[in-house]
Amino acid sequence: MRHVRATSAGWSINFRENTGIYIFVLMVFIVGVVLGSMAMKSLDYTQKAELFSYVSLFVRGLVEGTSLKSPGFGQVALSHVKTSALLWVLGLSVVGMPAVAAVIFMRGFILGFTVGFLTLEMGWRGMLFAAVSVFPQNILAVPVALAAAAWSVSFSWYLVRHRRSAEPLLPEVVRYTVLCAMAAAVLLIAGMVEAYISPALMKLVSGYIS
Repeated sequence: MRHVRATSAGWSINFRENTGIYIFVLMVFIVGVVLGSMAMKSLDYTQKAELFSYVSLFVRGLVEGTSLKSPGFGQVALSHVKTSALLWVLGLSVVGMPAVAAVIFMRGFILGFTVGFLTLEMGWRGMLFAAVSVFPQNILAVPVALAAAAWSVSFSWYLVRHRRSAEPLLPEVVRYTVLCAMAAAVLLIAGMVEAYISPALMKLVSGYIS
């Protein structure tokens, strides 16, 4: 319990000291979402028709019980662990800040593209499908990924500022690692939602959007 409280206190201190970094990461994500939705609009008729055909086929398969299986928890969990590990490693590098921004931008871009396509091409049915297929896991995954990215950038910046300092680095590395491990644990919970809950919800509403 004492370790949890210490970590929570460290999280709070990190947020107060690096509010600008948190805002920067959030803005990068929002720009990614906006550009992702705009990129969807730039697709030509053939590309949109192919994507719409794939989504329609997937939904029809849900109704008929012949749809391809959704990614299992192992596959989803591995993806989240890789993301967490990548952000952790980038934070240990003084040149990792641009790469962290790129990771968060792409996450926002993919989310914006997916939701934008479903909404604009399928109307209320697309909104319903996005609500059950995209939002459940991302309610957890997005805030935690943004927080992990902010920790990564702030630690990278800490290394830049203290590269000539005689201050011991190990305590900060440990605190940073614990925070990233906590983020990975929450992302695994989001992975469980994506692997088990979202497919069930998609099947539940598939009859209304087919």
